[in-house]
Amino acid sequence: MPFIVVRMLEGRDAEQRRKFARAVADAAQQHLRASATDVQGHFVDVPRTHFFRGGTFQSDLAD
Repeated sequence: MPFIVVRMLEGRDAEQRRKFARAVADAAQQHLRASATDVQGHFVDVPRTHFFRGGTFQSDLAD
């Protein structure tokens, strides 16, 4: 039973999450031979003030 955790910067809307979740579930079914009801997961939103790359917080970068 695959349990998939997706960590990403905050800001995606429900439709984007829905489409991504469907694509990930489809990929798990295809490549892991998991049944649709066995694929589970959740999203973890990371605030831009909590994520840095190379010592610079995402919140400090221009969008």
